[in-house]
Amino acid sequence: MTDAGVERAPVPPAPSPADAARRRRALRRVVVWFGAALAVWAAKLFLVDVYGVREQSMWPTLRGDVDRVLVDKTAFVRGAPRRWDMVVFRREGKAFVKRVLSTGGERILLWNGDLFVGDDPSSSARPPRPPETTEAMRVPVYPGTGAVGPARFKPFGDGEVFEVDGALGIRAACGVFRAHLRGALGDDMGVRDDHPGADGKMHRGRDPVPDVRVVVGKLRRDPGARFSVVHRLKGERRSVDLAATGLTVRVEEDGGAVRLVTFSELADADGLEVETLDGFFVVRARTSNRDWREVWRDPRATERFGDYSALWFEVEGGAATLGDLAVTRDAHYVWRDGAGLTADPRTVPPGTLFLVGDNAPVSTDSRTFGPVGLDALVGRVTGVVWPRSR
Repeated sequence: MTDAGVERAPVPPAPSPADAARRRRALRRVVVWFGAALAVWAAKLFLVDVYGVREQSMWPTLRGDVDRVLVDKTAFVRGAPRRWDMVVFRREGKAFVKRVLSTGGERILLWNGDLFVGDDPSSSARPPRPPETTEAMRVPVYPGTGAVGPARFKPFGDGEVFEVDGALGIRAACGVFRAHLRGALGDDMGVRDDHPGADGKMHRGRDPVPDVRVVVGKLRRDPGARFSVVHRLKGERRSVDLAATGLTVRVEEDGGAVRLVTFSELADADGLEVETLDGFFVVRARTSNRDWREVWRDPRATERFGDYSALWFEVEGGAATLGDLAVTRDAHYVWRDGAGLTADPRTVPPGTLFLVGDNAPVSTDSRTFGPVGLDALVGRVTGVVWPRSR
């Protein structure tokens, strides 16, 4: 029976198979995009993330306002932090990137910028063992960001500094000729570095450098010529002389004391490395393209530094060509604002990290605010993802 006067609503037509398929595809796209967004959010929260480097405290390893780094947030779930790791941590609601110098539960000492671990010297005692170091933290002094080549050397005596086939050449016309490595500020003869300040601007010759490594990868001399690498600190001069009679290490103090050690078998050395790093004076030589050989190691107190450090090359009786010449310094050679040339032992509590920036003079880090708890860690830096040319 049908009720009279009752109007029935029209029945919508059933969707065509094509319309139903389009709706299913649209719904799948929404689900896929939502799932992808959820996966990215979960990955950034728990697995990996990209952080922009805002400050210059990790220069030259990382460049502020330029580099973006990939951070592995699972790294410290799989294993504990290690010395020299670059890590991202949070402090006062902000993320920072620094390098691990101590993983806690140990005694550390920053002495003249060098890191000593496990010793307990007094402020007046010399650390009894070599410090911890890493090659990744060497900073260029020459070649650097300023002018390179003969312009960075001031001549003394009768001779010339020249460039040949991309290598530095030094020629003595008469007697002994010296080529002093200039500071970045023109005629300043002290060894100084170029590095960015906290403002991000490059500062020329901002800090004097007591600890240097000089590497001449390809050394050529005229027959009979003598070549020397000389590094002088206040009150002391050390030189490595290479001549027809062999390689001689010379230590001279202002009081008149002189020590000489000669290695006659190294007269034909074609590579030379001289270090005043980490509290030691180290000499390595190479002959006929063989492996580098350490020939001399002697303690050197860089407290003699006194803000004066000079490096020069000498030639006598001809010319020398210095191929693959590089002068570097230690990343942690100075405390923030140039202070800290004295011992300052610290005990790092277990469960904390002592973190310092590679560009130590402008870095605010554990030297200022103390050790950082493990619970503040975000993850380990695995590399630079932008710019890709790095």
